[in-house]
Amino acid sequence: MTPEQELLLQILAAVAWSDGRLTRQEIRLLLDQLVPEFAGQDVVSQDHLWSELYDRLFADYDLEELLQKSPPDHHREWLLRLSYLLIQAGASPGETAIVPAEQQAYRRLVEWLNLPPEVVDQIEQTAQADVIFHQGQPLAALRAQIQQFFGGA
Repeated sequence: MTPEQELLLQILAAVAWSDGRLTRQEIRLLLDQLVPEFAGQDVVSQDHLWSELYDRLFADYDLEELLQKSPPDHHREWLLRLSYLLIQAGASPGETAIVPAEQQAYRRLVEWLNLPPEVVDQIEQTAQADVIFHQGQPLAALRAQIQQFFGGA
């Protein structure tokens, strides 16, 4: 994993944990997508990396501390979109709104990324369209975004 990918993973984990929970679906989704990308087809490497990334997801990442680093210029929009989808994916069935702690973490991330408001609006609209395209399944939309990023597309 590159240092930039490590930072992105840590930020995503911190945003996902901002509501005090990380669902099994979120964990499974992240690990199922990241492990093969980082370990290739080697089963032993995948097993080792699965455990390592699992532990990293449960590490105590301080979002404010992570945001003291420079934002990754060429992945800022991707990070915002993925964070938006991740927060939506963490919603419990029947929840219609993002919980305040997640909203605050997301807004702080938006501020840090320093993207123009019209770009943020477009990213959010596109992410919402992804959810609709994936039949209201933010996890499916999130999976597609992770595959696109780590697949090099």
